[in-house]
Amino acid sequence: SGSPIRYTHKTEKIEFTDSHWMLEDYARCCREAGLVITDIIEPLPIPASEAANPQVYAARRKFPTFLIFVTRRAG
Repeated sequence: SGSPIRYTHKTEKIEFTDSHWMLEDYARCCREAGLVITDIIEPLPIPASEAANPQVYAARRKFPTFLIFVTRRAG
């Protein structure tokens, strides 16, 4: 689907347009590539990073910045 999303960085005066991909988009790409998703991991920030920037830490706990798809070949 790749819906365009306009972002404004919270601490810098930077704006950019990104694409919002849904989980079903990633799943379809894996399927079309002949892969089966066996696990999905949402890495969380390490607890020690909270002291450096509590706001970023809280945001990253709520909204992980990336996903890891563990896959294997279908069949």
